[in-house]
Amino acid sequence: MKSLLAELRRRNVFRVAAAYLLLGWVALQVVSVIENAAGLPAWSDSLVLVILVAGFPASLIVAWALELSPEGEIRKTAESTDTPVPGPRFLDYGLLAALIVFVGVVIADRALTPRPVMVATSDTMAAARADLDAAIDVDAAKSIAVLPFQDFSPAGDQAWFADGLAEEILNALARAPDLLVASRTSSFAYRGGDHNVPEIAAALGVAHVLEGSIRRAEGRLRVTAQLIRASDGFHLWSANYDRTTDDAIAIQEDIAIEIARALETAMDPQALAQMANAGTQSIAAYEAYLEGRALLDRGAQEGSVTLESQAYAAYERARTLDPDFAMAHFNAAGLYANMMTPTIVSRPSTSLSFEEALQHYLARIDAAIAATPDPNRAAYFRANRADVLGRLNAAADYMQMYAAAHPLDPDGWSYLAKTEIFRADYDAARDAARNLETLINGSAFHFGNAVVSYLWALDFNESARLARESVRAHPDNFDVLYQAHRSLLWAGDIETAAGLADRMLDFPQVPDTVRAIVAIRQGCAEGDQSRADAGLALIRQSAPEEAGTLWLALVTMGLTDEANALLVPLDRSTPPYPLSGWLFYPEFDATLFPNFSVLLDREGIVRPPAAEIPFGCPPNR
Repeated sequence: MKSLLAELRRRNVFRVAAAYLLLGWVALQVVSVIENAAGLPAWSDSLVLVILVAGFPASLIVAWALELSPEGEIRKTAESTDTPVPGPRFLDYGLLAALIVFVGVVIADRALTPRPVMVATSDTMAAARADLDAAIDVDAAKSIAVLPFQDFSPAGDQAWFADGLAEEILNALARAPDLLVASRTSSFAYRGGDHNVPEIAAALGVAHVLEGSIRRAEGRLRVTAQLIRASDGFHLWSANYDRTTDDAIAIQEDIAIEIARALETAMDPQALAQMANAGTQSIAAYEAYLEGRALLDRGAQEGSVTLESQAYAAYERARTLDPDFAMAHFNAAGLYANMMTPTIVSRPSTSLSFEEALQHYLARIDAAIAATPDPNRAAYFRANRADVLGRLNAAADYMQMYAAAHPLDPDGWSYLAKTEIFRADYDAARDAARNLETLINGSAFHFGNAVVSYLWALDFNESARLARESVRAHPDNFDVLYQAHRSLLWAGDIETAAGLADRMLDFPQVPDTVRAIVAIRQGCAEGDQSRADAGLALIRQSAPEEAGTLWLALVTMGLTDEANALLVPLDRSTPPYPLSGWLFYPEFDATLFPNFSVLLDREGIVRPPAAEIPFGCPPNR
């Protein structure tokens, strides 16, 4: 070994290697610097590295064969003498150690540095992935939650306006490309609580919190807002606005712009103005829109069809007052979408046919798409339109775009999971459900959506796991209990489900039809036929027109022939396709409906065979 090292020293192999690596490293740095400027391909530096690595052994062979003399002469090995090369021995050993370290560093740098991966997709999905990458790269410090504003008005009757103002500020900030904004349903869950700002920020995963208040009386409006850095409670920005009520839109826009500036978003003045645009300059349309949203929220919470009808009337006023108000058009379209959705239990009654409801819907959704300046918001609108028209693949693609642009919006992931289930891409649906789960932040609403998303995506174990967690977090929330009960039954946990069923039946203000569905499911699971029969009798009596409710009851009871006969009138050959709503249910057999099967074939959708309900009553008694 000693003789080999001595020979390597004598032939100056170490020094040649060191020189080669030094020059190679310089070459790599030069290529890296000029790569972009010269328009070289992204793989240019990798090619140079491969050439250098391949040439390294050759350089050592040449150094061995063509000996470098102390005087700098190159001579063949046969001409060499046995005279050792003068020079300190430690120099060569030091070069050997340096070579080992140098090679290790270069290899580690190349191995550990992430390299871009090019994915061949459609143009639509490529754009979505690019948007998602941009969202992920956003500075974590540029994140915010907007809390519901407090109402300090003398009569205490302006909560709807306070909520609406806060939500519009939230929506404006969400349009900033480098700003992550927690969703309304997440941040508004902290209404009236005793949580402090650091706790809220930690729960929502944001660095900043905006809170404020309004006071409205006698034509005057006072708004106070303050931006707080969660890490230390420092107020980055605060302002008081004391103006007439006609300035409500301007106040909302001013607050959004000032917040964006305080968080140093990378936006020019024109982009900032577009971000803060409320969508209307009509104060009457703006207030009608805020009123409609407040009424719809109350209607959903109280199960009031009357309040929901009033909400849609308010949206219609808003869109009439300002024909360029995109969100007013979109929310008004929701009324007619509900009319065409037989699975919805509570919805405004109507005498319109499917065709008439469709025309009203298309007029409003097309107006919304035309009016919105935000391409990502337009993608959400287009997904809704494609969904109604049976273009199920397009709906999912549009929602991929929206979710990529708004990764902190749980409603986006929830709707994406729905559209992926529609086109039977259950893996993508589970991915969306997992993203939704990360954004629950204690929200009962999002717990329920995530539980049911896993269930519809045929992941019964994950659905049951999250169901148990949701019940621990919200033991007194009926919607949470309802979704958990269904999920646990699908997972085979009949005993735990029984406790939830007993608890739900004691809830006040729950529609009889919903109680009946719970009783049917639990009765069938436990083999209590009389309990299930009583539930079915109640539904037949109180809601015979509700196709969704009655079908669920019948199919759980094992009366599948009667259940499917109920859906035959809904098997349309033209849009809308009301049977799309049944694609959620694992037990739904689409092959029994010829027209709907044609739609699925046209979309290239292949569903798994209809699942047998594990907790169902004996079939077709």
